[in-house]
Amino acid sequence: MDDLLAWLRATIEGDLTQAKAADEASPGPWVNTGQDGQGSDTDAWQIHGAPTGDTTWKYDRETEQETEVPVLSPVATTEYDDGGGVWKREAADHIVLQQPRDTIARCEAELALLDVMVSIVDQLDEIAYGEGQGAGDPDHPGEPLYGPSTYLVKRFAKGYRHRPGFNPEWVSD
Repeated sequence: MDDLLAWLRATIEGDLTQAKAADEASPGPWVNTGQDGQGSDTDAWQIHGAPTGDTTWKYDRETEQETEVPVLSPVATTEYDDGGGVWKREAADHIVLQQPRDTIARCEAELALLDVMVSIVDQLDEIAYGEGQGAGDPDHPGEPLYGPSTYLVKRFAKGYRHRPGFNPEWVSD
């Protein structure tokens, strides 16, 4: 159980760090701003973040007028330096669903839940074996107590089963 908990915590903390870096690089909210529409080489879907504070001029083909518009922070645009855009709309929409601020909030909540689950495991061990007796099943030394909190940790960990380093034996029943 200790290996699972350490791996799970490290994985969630890694996601949190990455989301904070993404939010700093391209603050949200992220939006799918559509295709560039200038030809087959630039039909990628573009994702932008919050306004940068700068403005630019945009030509509207329908009204034939130029309008001053805010410059949005690039996430994945048709500019090569910004990642070149996203070639499938479904993929672009999914990227937008992964807002850094939402990932940050989710990771913080998951780490708090993990702390509660670990605390419950520790409390159950103390009840079952007495304070200072250590965790585990006395019939199987080195094995954790398999109570409700262990069940919750395993189910929680299954949500990360496709991540590098995951060991399926951690969640086997």
